[in-house]
Amino acid sequence: MILDLGRVPRSQEELARKIDHTALKPEEGVSGLMKAAEETESFGFRALVIPPWAVKEISGITKAKIATVISFPLGHDPMELKKKQIEIAVSDGAFEVDVVINIMAALSGRLDYLRKEIFELTSFAHDLGVGIKFIIETGSLNPDLISEVSALIAEAGGDFVKTSTGFGPRGASVEDVVIIRKAIGEGHGIKASGGIRTGIQAALLFAAGADILGASSSMKILREYPKALSSLLG
Repeated sequence: MILDLGRVPRSQEELARKIDHTALKPEEGVSGLMKAAEETESFGFRALVIPPWAVKEISGITKAKIATVISFPLGHDPMELKKKQIEIAVSDGAFEVDVVINIMAALSGRLDYLRKEIFELTSFAHDLGVGIKFIIETGSLNPDLISEVSALIAEAGGDFVKTSTGFGPRGASVEDVVIIRKAIGEGHGIKASGGIRTGIQAALLFAAGADILGASSSMKILREYPKALSSLLG
């Protein structure tokens, strides 16, 4: 496996601009959402990712860019319902949506269903003027399926392939990112997410090909990053 150290952010500030600061765990509560909004503004994180029901309220009290999740965490909603969720999210103030693919369809080999869903949802989101990421839950898929589904997303013009919900069997791995990058080439983005808790993890995922990260441990990652960068780059 060849890692590209040229992809690794060279400062905490550059790193922050590549992190979607995430607050999706129920136990975080509304106070946790507000704290995450403050942190996103203060540290310049790329975006704040919060549950759909809170988008309207939080977008009204922060200058941070708001993203939200759609059909989370299994992707079982029918496509028309996913469209409605995207429409409401945009109306409430989201600039980007992270949509879970239908994981059951993927595991059943129903790539015809996934193709239709991915193409239609990409077009729908772009027509509304927002970016779209597709969460493929790499921990549930074998390498061939990761590659096939990622290629569909790239073909449809999706903005990012996102590895994980953070609620699945496991989070992102360097191997996942390498597979996705090989499948989609350089014209599309990769968001590594799920289980990213250390500065060295973050650096290695960028070196593997990730463009941005999703993390709830963003503050810890930022604190650790200078030391991780020094140990990786020498």
